[in-house]
Amino acid sequence: MKNKKILITGGSEGLGKAMAKKLRDLGASVIILARNEKNLAAAAKEIGCEYVVCDISSLQDCLAVKNKLGDIDILVNNAGIWTDDDLEEKHPEKIHAAFETNVIGAIQMTNMFLPRMKELNRGTIFFTNSVSGRFPITDPEARTYSATKWGLRGYAEALKDHLKNTKVKVIQIHPCGFDTNIFESSGWDKKSAHTQSWMTATENIASAAVFALNQPDDINVSSIVIDKSPMWQPI
Repeated sequence: MKNKKILITGGSEGLGKAMAKKLRDLGASVIILARNEKNLAAAAKEIGCEYVVCDISSLQDCLAVKNKLGDIDILVNNAGIWTDDDLEEKHPEKIHAAFETNVIGAIQMTNMFLPRMKELNRGTIFFTNSVSGRFPITDPEARTYSATKWGLRGYAEALKDHLKNTKVKVIQIHPCGFDTNIFESSGWDKKSAHTQSWMTATENIASAAVFALNQPDDINVSSIVIDKSPMWQPI
């Protein structure tokens, strides 16, 4: 990781911030990205890294990030939102927002940096997915969220096949539930958003992600599924 230039979306808190700290400690040059400049600036100061304000659902914002940063070594597509309020019936207007952030945003950001990685024949595209992108949630309130993660998985798998004869890596992690602000931000009360028995620590997920990233150039840990034992619930 030493001197690698790494861009992390959704880097102002939670998993993105935890990964940024670990990668910075390994000597990487880290840039974190998010929509809220106040939170982003505070996180960047704490980590000791650069930041860029960007809404990944906006193509123009993504283009601005590409023009500002130029080439990077690793793109971490980590930004995402949780939805569990039966969007199809109660809040159909939020369906677009879920896909725009969880799927379209990752695709748009990937498209900013992939052509140059292919040209140089090096680099890594990383996706934070979910176990619900492998095992669909049967709860009707979370069907849309699960659909976004299956969509993201489909894109990542197709991209991996597209790049199979290159040295550009594609990595996915599929974590179980972990303690982050994603549930509180979606409307859960503060206690239940952080104290579920099926949650693990954010640090555990960040360690697994950094393990996958911090491998020799000829080794690709392309997929990691993280369960919490003995009890876990896919999210």
